[in-house]
Amino acid sequence: SGGTLLLAAAEYVERRDGARVERIAIPPGPASEVRGLFDDGRHLWLKLPARGSFVRVDGAWRKIADYGMPHNYLYAAPQGEGKVWFGGSDGLITQFDNGRVLATLKTDGLKLGALTALSADDGLLVCGEQGIAVLLAGGLRKLTAARPEVLYNVSGVVVDANGDRWLNGARGVVHVTRADWQRATAQPDQPLSYDLFDESDGYAGEAATGVRFNSALAAGGQLWFATTSGLRRLDPRKLWRGAVMPRAEIRSITAGQNYPAQAGLRLPPGTSQLRIDYTGLGAVKPEKLQFRYRLDGVDQDWQDAGARRSAYYTNLAPGAYRFHLQAVNEDGIHSKEETLTFGLEPRFVQTSWFMALLAALAAAALYLLYRYRLRVGTRRALERINLRAAERESIARDLHDTLLQSMQGVILNVKALSSRLPAGEPIHQMMERTVRQATAALVEGRDRVSELRAAEPDQRPLAAALHDIAQAQRQPAPRFALHSEGRERELHPVVRDELLLMGRECLLNAFRHAQASEVRVLLQYGERSLRLSVGDNGGGLPPAVAAARARPGHWGLPGLYERADRLHARLELDTGAAGTSWTITVPAELAYRRREAEASA
Repeated sequence: SGGTLLLAAAEYVERRDGARVERIAIPPGPASEVRGLFDDGRHLWLKLPARGSFVRVDGAWRKIADYGMPHNYLYAAPQGEGKVWFGGSDGLITQFDNGRVLATLKTDGLKLGALTALSADDGLLVCGEQGIAVLLAGGLRKLTAARPEVLYNVSGVVVDANGDRWLNGARGVVHVTRADWQRATAQPDQPLSYDLFDESDGYAGEAATGVRFNSALAAGGQLWFATTSGLRRLDPRKLWRGAVMPRAEIRSITAGQNYPAQAGLRLPPGTSQLRIDYTGLGAVKPEKLQFRYRLDGVDQDWQDAGARRSAYYTNLAPGAYRFHLQAVNEDGIHSKEETLTFGLEPRFVQTSWFMALLAALAAAALYLLYRYRLRVGTRRALERINLRAAERESIARDLHDTLLQSMQGVILNVKALSSRLPAGEPIHQMMERTVRQATAALVEGRDRVSELRAAEPDQRPLAAALHDIAQAQRQPAPRFALHSEGRERELHPVVRDELLLMGRECLLNAFRHAQASEVRVLLQYGERSLRLSVGDNGGGLPPAVAAARARPGHWGLPGLYERADRLHARLELDTGAAGTSWTITVPAELAYRRREAEASA
């Protein structure tokens, strides 16, 4: 360094600095060739395989083992002023600083492979069979590149006067500018920007291995590199930089057959995978053109293709696409962006019409399923209602034929006994009173039996029955109005009876408790449902009562909801300061009585 030349002979080392020549005897011992010789600025280092490794300190040779240094190091990188980095076969990197070992670094986990070189010019650079790493604040970090193999087996590193780095490796000489190197060390996860000088530039073979210093910077800035085919010289000052912008060209699309690249190209139905072929024009070295591409709707970002001239896509859906292509030459000049629009025609089963048809069929199937479930539910509910009606009639017959008839016999017997007693006897009066009470109970029992039996065809319509209930309860006020809408139809007996009882409960509440000036009833015979509404303009129910659906100590409201549930009806309550409104809705299939012909149909 600094113009000083070191030469090694069998028994001495010669240091030449201009006209000044100094000979220094090597440590005594068996004959051995010199495998390492360098000056760190303060000390002279010597490696003799048969004798060991030595460092000359204060005019005397000392074994480096005396300083705790590994004697079998493979690579050394002087850092100046007595500082040196050493690399061994075990991958350990050791720093020596003027007689002290300051740091030991491990390359485990970096996947560098075996060490191939060390460089300490402007920072530590560790080179291996499978890449390079730099020493940063957090330790050693491996650098990446678009083509990782260009950083393999770097065995020589030169830093020129501009701070640019020249790496002699397996693929040729890699040139990294100072700015790109600083950018890479600041962001080691980002790919390293570089220029590669390879066989197309006159670099034959690959970097020589087994040579400790296979790269050198000569006077005038010329670079020398040792390769497997000999020495190569490169003068950075004479590098020609082309200023011609390359041009990217999209040539064709292959999908079963080859289609020329034309804007608006439509590929046949069923196409899901394709290959897009492209090339670059206007480059001095076409083989060094690099490409990147992007397909809108598929690629989130640019895809680096290197020198490859085809892009492959699979599992593409029908639709419109736009392909973007850009080329960059060896001098880093980018082409204008080229684009190609094309489309993939859908199969019939992929068209929007087919999807709409599927949606319509699915909706129809769901509707039919709903109608089927509704019909099954209605049939079951109707069967339960008919069963209840039959049970009521059976109970009515049994009561009439047993209990009521027996009671009638008891009354007649008591009358007969009473007639034999004098009219003034107390027992006669008690028996007469008993007869009157039993007769009243019998009449009430017959009324209940009549209520249990199914309605006869000539029974009053529901509207008339509700009107009679309202008239029986009315005082001078409130006003009452009843309206019926739709064609009046015969109701199922159980439904009619349940609706009459529910309507009666609502009317009684309105007349007795609502303090209303108007009560109204609306009966609507619809095609899909029967609706009974009872409303008033009173003060409304207390919020707590409406929310609980019950008033403490009263059973009217719970009875309404229970009857509605048994009837499979919907009961709605709307209450507030403007009044209260009850609405009972019964499906038509349950509400209207069907004749045998209708049922069988």
